[in-house]
Amino acid sequence: MRASRDLLGVYFGGEFYYPVSQFKDGSIVAGLRLVLTALSAGFSSFEGQVAWLSEPAYENSALTRWEVLHRDVHTVHQWAAEDAAAACR
Repeated sequence: MRASRDLLGVYFGGEFYYPVSQFKDGSIVAGLRLVLTALSAGFSSFEGQVAWLSEPAYENSALTRWEVLHRDVHTVHQWAAEDAAAACR
């Protein structure tokens, strides 16, 4: 599932860790693949993708991009595409 960008896992200390934020009601958050695919264009490491999603979604806000993803996939996808493109410049 990691290879197909359905799920985000980070290898650390000999084990894979899966951020709980990518799940909602026991399932993978709808739209995660879309966001991870967009991110992969500029953030090739899984650690970089986790870090990007964990950052504040808005200036001076404690709300993370993970939290916005749970209710607004399209906005997070747009941010991911824009930031990935900027990372490639």
